[in-house]
Amino acid sequence: MAARRSWFVLVTLAVVAVSAAAWVAAWDARVRPAPVAEPAPAWSAYQNPPADPVPSAILAEASSQPGLRLAGGMLARARGRLRALDPGGGQERGRFPAGPDGPGTPVGGDVFPNSLAVGPAGIQLVAQDPLTFDQLIAKRQRADWSPLHVRLIALDRAGRPRWRRPLHEVDGDDPVEDVRVTVAGSRVVAVSQRQHGAMIEVVEAGTGARGWSRPAQRAGRVLAWRDRLLLDLEDRRLSVRARDGAPLGEDFLPAGVATPTSGPASYRLRGDTLHVFAGDQLTAVDLAGDRARWRLGTGVGFYPSELGLGSGRAFQASAVGERDGRVLVLARDRCLYVVDDQTGTAVARHCGLHEPASGSPLVATAGMTVYLTTYGVAAFPLSAG
Repeated sequence: MAARRSWFVLVTLAVVAVSAAAWVAAWDARVRPAPVAEPAPAWSAYQNPPADPVPSAILAEASSQPGLRLAGGMLARARGRLRALDPGGGQERGRFPAGPDGPGTPVGGDVFPNSLAVGPAGIQLVAQDPLTFDQLIAKRQRADWSPLHVRLIALDRAGRPRWRRPLHEVDGDDPVEDVRVTVAGSRVVAVSQRQHGAMIEVVEAGTGARGWSRPAQRAGRVLAWRDRLLLDLEDRRLSVRARDGAPLGEDFLPAGVATPTSGPASYRLRGDTLHVFAGDQLTAVDLAGDRARWRLGTGVGFYPSELGLGSGRAFQASAVGERDGRVLVLARDRCLYVVDDQTGTAVARHCGLHEPASGSPLVATAGMTVYLTTYGVAAFPLSAG
């Protein structure tokens, strides 16, 4: 009788365990969304670490991703040097400089990824003395806190150097961490980030002649609108006169527009319209009228958490792009939204794409949509609606 009772208990426990496992599996299937198959890109270019790695203590997080810009039908990306890719097939068209990296080459040093800018006067970028991590450590062990000769360099479309100008450097333990460069008409604006603030410097694009400079809080994007520069600073969005840097306004966004206080944010300026993507909202701002023309909400997707319970981290989003008069953004739901700029209506939507790197540029040519991923560059033949 005891043996029969034990066998009955074991069978009952087994049935309960199987039923519980089936219930958990069914519940998990309802809570966790089914995986979305990622479409294969038309081409991709993976970024391999260079033989001489960029010193992470100097470039910090900036060295993890190359820049990406469209320059005369080719895609240019920078990490240590400038590389040109064909937007149609991803083939490398050239490298700037053509020879090995080093002080004797036209560029002469490691290129800051965010410093790549393209304008009517050619290509502008910022480079510094090339040092391996071991060389940097040896330099610090000698108590050598001398600058690394950060330079703003102008190239023509063929990669030939036109001029170079040293940027303002601070001796001691406050080296330049990152530099963002913007072409503003006939001027080039370089915002160099440091641990204790930023420096804004303006030079003439054609000659490299110095204009004006001023310290600021840590800054993000710089945009040129009419006769002024729009500075996305850490504590405010300041508007200054491009000619001499005189303050013109404390906030260039009207009230009610989602501000880039958290998560990836991006601006794109076309005429008097500023497209702002912050959080999960794309907004078209009429700068001249100081009002929002339209707003478009996008979705938010999440990676499953490691334990399979609830939601993990949200997907990254890209910067704002443009093609054929349409506004494009790859949002946090992994969907590329193609939006009519006149009405704010999404005319096309492509979902399940590879996750972009945070704040990646979104370059849209006639046949391809190209952006940065965690591992390199991906291109998709996506329609613009």
